[in-house]
Amino acid sequence: MRKLTKIEEVNAEALEAPALFHVTPTILNKNIQDCNVALRLLLKERGFVDMDNLEAGERVELQGHFVDGSDTTISAYRAKGRGDKRIWFKNLKNYADAGDIMALVFQGGKLVVQNVTKGVMVAVLVVSSVGNLPSITS
Repeated sequence: MRKLTKIEEVNAEALEAPALFHVTPTILNKNIQDCNVALRLLLKERGFVDMDNLEAGERVELQGHFVDGSDTTISAYRAKGRGDKRIWFKNLKNYADAGDIMALVFQGGKLVVQNVTKGVMVAVLVVSSVGNLPSITS
């Protein structure tokens, strides 16, 4: 991940325990993103998914909506081939640009996606509590 600008540092510090990720053209165009350690830890610690326990090809989908009301899905999965740990934010390209720094945070019992570069909330995942795990799909 690239070094944060001063504004991004301030925006990130205002969030409680953010899991940051850098938006690349590949993420926006191919919907492929490695699920970095910070993202995996947040998902595991908050009871959403332990990616170490997923088999290659398994995924967990979290339903939510963007701030404009349109639906989104976040898929956390293990790739079929090598079993790489990946995460995918459906339609993120409508709310972020290549080069933006994003954060996944846990607020008020929900996962929230925040654009740290622009200082705005992007999406809220509709998961009512830590104990409500979504079902795993293949």
